[in-house]
Amino acid sequence: MRKRYFDLAVLTDFDGTIADIVTDPMSAKPQAQAISALVEISKVAGLVGVVSGRPLDFLRSQLPESLFFAALVVGSYGEEVSLPGTSELETVQRSSATHMVSTTARLREALDYARSKVTPEIIELEEKPFSFTIHYRREPQMRESVELLSQEIVSKFSLTAMDAKMAKEFFFGQKPSKGSAIERFTKEFGYIVYMGDDTSDLEVFEYLKGARQFGHCSLSVAVASSESPQRLVEAADFFVSSPREAGRWLHTLSVAVTRNCI
Repeated sequence: MRKRYFDLAVLTDFDGTIADIVTDPMSAKPQAQAISALVEISKVAGLVGVVSGRPLDFLRSQLPESLFFAALVVGSYGEEVSLPGTSELETVQRSSATHMVSTTARLREALDYARSKVTPEIIELEEKPFSFTIHYRREPQMRESVELLSQEIVSKFSLTAMDAKMAKEFFFGQKPSKGSAIERFTKEFGYIVYMGDDTSDLEVFEYLKGARQFGHCSLSVAVASSESPQRLVEAADFFVSSPREAGRWLHTLSVAVTRNCI
């Protein structure tokens, strides 16, 4: 059966958007109201999705089956994809198997080096399939030390670094793009809503703004905290102040679409 709002796509980031950012990144939990709203929206919209820098396995462990299998779930900034209605993992193919082995080896070597330089009780290292992250939320005063270590890692291992909220993330070569992932999966939709809170979401906002020139209607919603980049807030169409408020806003949207109010 054709969905009522088949031309509508509603997508969101995870950390800092529908889940509070916490000291232990592995314990981040999504807001229940946001999850229930996304499940309801998925029943009538053409596409619902969660797009994150987190590995797909982590997202699978945190999202209920009712949403995971109804939604497009994109992990590792677009490198891993679970399509709606399937449990199969699609990994975006690199240029060659040799390149993939080289990437993994370089990241592993850099990660081991980072481990030798930090105190685990203070600085947390998060390993991902295509990157790794240094978190210093437990001790924000370590920012300068992490910045110096970041510069050392970039220089020594020829990696690319990206700023995140009280964190640094490292990639080999050009980092994958949430914007490219959103473009890939939303080209066919006339109405696109995206919620995000950090630097990696800015490129999505910019893509959606550009897509308006080609007939798409889009809405960029920033979940703006004191840690959010000012550029993100300026690029958004409007903002809410926390994941709790994001959940409320999604609930309002779910009521509107399920009751055929828009």
